Amino acid sequence: MNMLLIRILAWFYAATLVFLTVCAPGARIVTPIPHELEHLVAFLASGVLFSIAYPSSRFPLILVAGVGFTAGLEILQIFVPGRHARWIDFVMNASGICLGLGITSIRSAISRPRRP
Repeated sequence: MNMLLIRILAWFYAATLVFLTVCAPGARIVTPIPHELEHLVAFLASGVLFSIAYPSSRFPLILVAGVGFTAGLEILQIFVPGRHARWIDFVMNASGICLGLGITSIRSAISRPRRP
């Protein structure tokens, strides 16, 4: 797939996460899955997208930026009426980013041809 398209998709998804984090509580998407799992899955997808969009040589930078991104989103919620920042949300968001990056990196390492 075209790398530019994947990068655009990754950044669009990140912007969507920002919107869903700071929007009014009534505008938030509600799913039937448990709240914590909802956070984990949403940010796991972000980790996968950014891991594919940017080569593994940037893994440490993407990891730190992803965890910082999740922390920033939780802090933003302090200033949004009707929203709240919670440690468990931050932990699940950061775990999702890390899992997404890890899964994609492991898959990439396994599928990479080995030198004799």
